[in-house]
This record gives sequence, structure tokens and C-alpha cells, in this order.
Amino acid sequence: MSLGGVFSWYSIIHSAPKDLPRIFAEFFRVLAPGGHAMLSFQVGDGHRHLSRAYGYDVSLEAQLFTPRIVTEHLAGAGFNMVARMTRPARTHETTPQAVLLARRPGTGA
Repeated sequence: MSLGGVFSWYSIIHSAPKDLPRIFAEFFRVLAPGGHAMLSFQVGDGHRHLSRAYGYDVSLEAQLFTPRIVTEHLAGAGFNMVARMTRPARTHETTPQAVLLARRPGTGA
């Protein structure tokens, strides 16, 4: 079975940078030719610790990535970039945000 799309909404922020090649290779593997992967993430370098989120006390590490690094890893897995969007942080956010749309080459999906 192959998928037409993968939707990774703020999911890679919970992964170490060294794991991105493996994660994106898996996205590529499960997608049908012509399938798309859409990712969003907080923009930056390094990581940050959250002690309060969504009105609750938490202990959470969030990894920040630059769009360039994520794009390079997607290309390394075989994806072609379709669209990129970055925007400044809004009032309740502390970092800029990015959304990338990549496509597995081939026909279909």
C-alpha cells in the first residue's frame, strides 16, 4: 500500500537533527510516486525548553530547524520541493514558522 500524502504538522520538532534523514526516507518510502509531504515547524537553530504550554506546566524539549536544513534533508531523501512558506512569529509565538510542501517524483497521486 502507498499513500498519496504525508502530513507532518509540527511533528519533526520532537526529533533530533540526526534523525531527519531516516524520517524523510520513511516518508519517501510510504508515498506513491507523485505523492506529497507537507511539513510545518518552528524556525531557528538548536532547541528550546518549554516549562509551560497550552495553560499547563510541562517539561518539553522542542527542536528548531531552518527551512534550508529541512529542504536539504528532503532533497537528500529524493523529494522535489513544490512550495515553501515562512512567516514571522505572531503575538503568542516566540519563533517564526515554516511550512514546506515536497513531492515524490513520478506520476500518480
